Amino acid sequence: MRKQAPIQIFKKIPYMENNMDQKNLQKMISENDVQAIDLKYCGLDGKWYHITFPARRLETVLARGVPFDGSSIPGMRSVESGDMVLMPDITTAQIDPFYEVPTLRMICSICDAETRIGIKKDPRSVALRAHEYMKSTKIADRSTWIPELEYHLFDTVQFYSDSFSSGFNIASSESKDALPEDFDDLDGVSRQDVKGYHADTPFDRFYEIRQEMVDQMEKSGIKVRYHHHEVGLSSQQEIETELLEFPKICDDTMVMKDIIRRTALDY
Repeated sequence: MRKQAPIQIFKKIPYMENNMDQKNLQKMISENDVQAIDLKYCGLDGKWYHITFPARRLETVLARGVPFDGSSIPGMRSVESGDMVLMPDITTAQIDPFYEVPTLRMICSICDAETRIGIKKDPRSVALRAHEYMKSTKIADRSTWIPELEYHLFDTVQFYSDSFSSGFNIASSESKDALPEDFDDLDGVSRQDVKGYHADTPFDRFYEIRQEMVDQMEKSGIKVRYHHHEVGLSSQQEIETELLEFPKICDDTMVMKDIIRRTALDY
């Protein structure tokens, strides 16, 4: 039986290309003793979903993709026409730095199972189509973006909901108004009634965690401009990239969000 060639979903985008082809991908898998390949895709809620398969199935997956029931993903399609397929982009292949089992990660587009064309509601496909439209209409030759990722690093977050009440409680060791129950602030660096913008250490308690996040982003090929404490006194953070190309920055933003969440959970 003749080997089925990988299906091309979109035209090649020059600055999304790198030296990664199937031969180099196999080399990366071999050199890193990769046992599993993790496919990531973005839902309409802006969150990553994933499915994982043994590395030995790589050739089959690259050629045929991974079918799944799109009706189970919020907002995608009805059960009657729910069959979709994930088509991985090998130019996004990287070794996942968080899993103990050696795992290679690739980002996918959500495609129609019959046509292998990116569906209208797939955020990644929308970005790629928008880019192609921009170039085909000669609006511009390229588009560059600087995302600012702002988030909080809370010590604890609690919430409750019962028949008669509901609420939440957020604790931050940086703010005297929101100290954790078991935190006595013996070093006296928690503050009150001030803004946290560009707070220096020791008041910027989570500098080391933020730097670890940035280090991992740089290792992933994402160029960071700077990072700092934001205005919110209760541990608000910011990481800003350099001017980066669209639509690759869309994938990079998802990678950065993943690094932030998983690094924070390590603490």
